[in-house]
Amino acid sequence: MDLDLNRYGLMNEPHDMSTALVLENDQAAIDSIRQAGGCQLIAAPGNSYTGGHSWLQSSQSDEPSGDYMYKLRDPLNNTALDVHEYLDYNFSGGNVECVNTFESTMGPLTNWLRENGLKAIVSEFGGSNTTVCADMLKGAVDYVAENDEYIGLAAWASGPKVSGPWPITYRYHSVR
Repeated sequence: MDLDLNRYGLMNEPHDMSTALVLENDQAAIDSIRQAGGCQLIAAPGNSYTGGHSWLQSSQSDEPSGDYMYKLRDPLNNTALDVHEYLDYNFSGGNVECVNTFESTMGPLTNWLRENGLKAIVSEFGGSNTTVCADMLKGAVDYVAENDEYIGLAAWASGPKVSGPWPITYRYHSVR
């Protein structure tokens, strides 16, 4: 097994808990992975489904991820924040119409990452199979590529026309 290709993803879309607890859980996982000798990239999520659009906002009675996640420490400095961003009206990826561009929703997070000297990976993003969404998805890829605060992105798809042995495909693309 090629360990250089492995990455750690700590938790998928934490929510309905305090952001202080998400930070505590993320830090405990980072510490344990490093103490066990793991040196690969770690993707650490924020709270409230780790949405890029809401990183600096209170959501579902949770404190903003931006108030806590800059406190993460990695002795190898090989941790990126794990961000999800969908292009539909409620950022869920469950609706046909795409209405939110990365340019309109990710700017505050991008600035926060820059100000705090942090990196992020957009580990989930997507939109439906329409011409408008396809154009907006290209814009999302371009946005990530144009901003050094992002180290890569991954998109996933599901449905009867998705090829592969599983009903969901998950593809990673590094921009750095």
